[in-house]
Amino acid sequence: PETEMFRKYQQSLRESEARQAREQAQEQQQRTFNRPKCDFWMQQDRTAPSEKSRASINQYCG
Repeated sequence: PETEMFRKYQQSLRESEARQAREQAQEQQQRTFNRPKCDFWMQQDRTAPSEKSRASINQYCG
């Protein structure tokens, strides 16, 4: 029974690590996708700061 529990634990751990890796890859892909929008809103906020520019920075720049 102990080895069965350990095997299940290892499987659960591997699945968890794989899920985390997928989530990190998706987040990185999303950041890359949003990069032009992030750059645009950072520039807007530097030249004419506003609530909209700050909200957009939060949205697109993470």
